This record gives sequence, C-alpha cells and structure tokens, in this order.
Amino acid sequence: MSGVSVIVLTWNGIQLIKECFPQIVTVTQQWKIPHELILIDNGSKDGTISYVKEMWPEVHAISLEKNRGFSHANNCAARQAQHDILLFVNNDLVFEGGFIEPLINHLENEEVFAVAPKILKWDRKTVDDGLRHGEYHSGLFSVHLEVDKNRIDLPHWVTFFCGACFLCKKEYFFELGGFDEVYTPYSWEDLDLAYRAWKRGYKIIYEPKAVCYHKREATTKSLFSNFFFITLIWRNKFLFIWKNITYMPFILDHIIHLPWKLIKFLFNGRWRYVCGFFRAIPHIPIIYKKRRAEKKKEMITDNEVLARSFHIINNNNSERRI
Repeated sequence: MSGVSVIVLTWNGIQLIKECFPQIVTVTQQWKIPHELILIDNGSKDGTISYVKEMWPEVHAISLEKNRGFSHANNCAARQAQHDILLFVNNDLVFEGGFIEPLINHLENEEVFAVAPKILKWDRKTVDDGLRHGEYHSGLFSVHLEVDKNRIDLPHWVTFFCGACFLCKKEYFFELGGFDEVYTPYSWEDLDLAYRAWKRGYKIIYEPKAVCYHKREATTKSLFSNFFFITLIWRNKFLFIWKNITYMPFILDHIIHLPWKLIKFLFNGRWRYVCGFFRAIPHIPIIYKKRRAEKKKEMITDNEVLARSFHIINNNNSERRI
C-alpha cells in the first residue's frame, strides 16, 4: 500500500470546517504512512475554499461550480487521489491519533474492499454508526445498527459501512464504478456501494479499535426540510431494492407486500413514504439498465450476502455467527 488519500466533502459548511477540519489536519500530519488531504467543496457560497487555501495551503482543495450531490463530488475527488487507499470523511466528523492503523491492517486481505470504523456521536459516548447489517423482511430492505456493548467492541464482517467515514481500496472503488449518482443528492449511495462489493465477492469489515466522532447530518438538517429528507430516503430505498435485489424469493416478497404497504402507509399518516415511492418511479428505466449490468458481475446472491455478513472475526481468522 503506497499511502492514504483523505477525502473531506463539504457544502456550505464553513462553521463545521472551522470546528472539525483543524483536528483532521493535525492528526493526519502525525501519520507515518504517506498521505494527502483533499477537500472537495460541493459548490459552497460561504467562502469555504478561500478560507481553507489561506489556512492550509498544503491541502488539495477542489471547488465544484455547483452542488452535484454526495456521489459526484466524492467520485471527482477520488479520481484526483494520488494514493491507492481512500479514506472518505464528512466535514462534520473528527478522529484522533491511532485511528488509521487498525483500518489499514485489514486491507492486507485481498478479499477486503472496505473497513468501517466505530462512529460515536459528538458526546463521545453514544453509538452513531459502525456495526451495520442488512435485513430483508416483508418485501423491504432495512439496515440494522448494533448498539449492544458486548458486540460493538468486536470486529465483524458487516453488510454496510457509513459514508460519513470509511476506508477502502481505490482500485476496487473504481472497479465497482464508485458511488452511483442515481441516488443524488444523497442517501443510500454508501449502502449501494458496499452491497455491490459483497455481491461481487468482496467483503466489508467493521473495526472497533478505530473510533471517530460525528455530528450526524449537521449539514443536511440545516439545509433540507424534513419532508424532503424523508421522501428522499424512501425514494432511494426503493431504487436500491429495484437495482440490487435479484434473489427471486425476495423479489416475489417485494411484489406481494408492496401494494398493501403503500395503502397502509397512506392511511396511517406515513404519506411521505408513499411520496418517496412515486419519486422513484421515473428512475426505473436507468435502474433497469444498471440492474442488468450488475447482474452480469454478481458472484453471490442476496441471501448469501446477508448470511455471510455480521460474523465475528476472531484473532485466529475464524468466524462465528451471532
């Protein structure tokens, strides 16, 4: 491994940059492994780029003319990365010394595509993300976050990583096509990337020794309405299912349960979820093309992905299902 390219995404978040970025700069300067720090600005109008260039001229600052979404911006930064390991970091997140080594060690395994750290909330105590696995029930795909203290301190194979912070191999990232921009502006693109990696035969590891701290959705909550936020999440959930689920029993389950779920959501006041479904429908043609392309590269089925993830990884490299 030649080194690490740290990619920090920001959009109209100069206050978060002032609060979080200095620590990222300080910690990365202490790393012994070769590295670079890339800040990708997604069309901010708050002076972020000029501020960063003045404060840290050594940082590779990239400015996009307008906000093209999470996927496009990170893909753009990854294409300019000089090293063969990518560390994606949101602008509302910090980490401390000793963070990078436990993550990088796992990449020696050729089967591993990405490593997810333990992400705590800003209070440094509450679990925010990290140990994630997928569940398919009653025709819908959902994400379960484990918070049990007896489990979150052990390394696992996991279905997903959180896009706010994860480490991956650049070669595999581009082999997978990077983040899919169909999920623009954001949400589910990280889950999609991880899931496609599993189906192509790669693995995702959760490493609890690497800890970071997150002000979750500090940018999105300040710039988007709750209505937009919920309908977008559900739009992208449907896009994820229609694009990635190819195991026939799961498909039939989705077809059978979907009409009744939409009616139920409509009558119990969860109409924003129904709006998400109708927002997904116009994307069906492009989703169908992507689905066919991914199906050709699929090495394991959906039920196998869910069965193989969420295993404890012991020191002797054996696995144990929880």
